[in-house]
Amino acid sequence: SVRVSNQIVTITAARIKPELTMDKIANQTSKDLPKSVEIFGVYSSAEGYVKPKSATPEVCFPTTFFVRIISGGTCTITYQTSETATYLSSDLYKVSFEVTRDPQTISFTLPSSANISSKSIALAATASSGSVVVYSTTSTGVCSITGSTLNLLKSGNCSITATQAGTSTLAPISATSTVMITGSLAPVNKTITCVMGKKSKKVSGANPKCPKGYKLKK
Repeated sequence: SVRVSNQIVTITAARIKPELTMDKIANQTSKDLPKSVEIFGVYSSAEGYVKPKSATPEVCFPTTFFVRIISGGTCTITYQTSETATYLSSDLYKVSFEVTRDPQTISFTLPSSANISSKSIALAATASSGSVVVYSTTSTGVCSITGSTLNLLKSGNCSITATQAGTSTLAPISATSTVMITGSLAPVNKTITCVMGKKSKKVSGANPKCPKGYKLKK
C-alpha cells in the first residue's frame, strides 16, 4: 500500500524594509538651558511611532515628540525600526541641528621678546567667562609650558596658544601670541676628579679633561 502524507506550507510575502520620513529641526540657542523643544513624530507601519535615540547625549536626548537640550553644540537624533517577522529593520536615519552658544572673549598678550636668562615667564590670559584658561605650544625645543608658566629653553620664536574650552552656554575661544627668545645660556661647568697613582686632582670647566698622565676617577 502507498501512504500519502500531506503538508500545508504557508508562503508569506517577502519582508520589506520600512522607509521613514524625516523633517527638519530648527537650530536653537543655548538661552534658558536646559529646555525642551517639540519635534516631529516619525511613524512606521512596522511599529507605529519610532522612538528616537540620541547620538550626542552630552548635548540632547529625545522622546517621541520632544527633545531635551542640556548644552550647546550639535544635537544628532537617530531613528531605526527593529526587525520583525513581517519587516526588515529600517536604515538608520539621522537628523541634526545646532544649539548655538554665546561667544566669549579672551585677553592674552606676551612681551615681544624675552632674554633666556630670565628662564621663565608667567602666563596670564583671561576669558570673559572667568573660566580656566589652558596653555599649549608647538614650539618644541624652544619653549615648554608647565601649568601657567612658560619655560625658556633656547633662542628662537616661541608661539603659545591660550584656550578656554567653553561651557554649556558659552562657545570655546583661543588666542595665540608669540615671544622672541633671545640670548644664550651660560655654559654649565662640570667638575671631574682625575687620579695618577695616589695623587688626585679636580678639574672644572664646560668640557673638563684630565691632565696628561692622569686618568678619570670612576
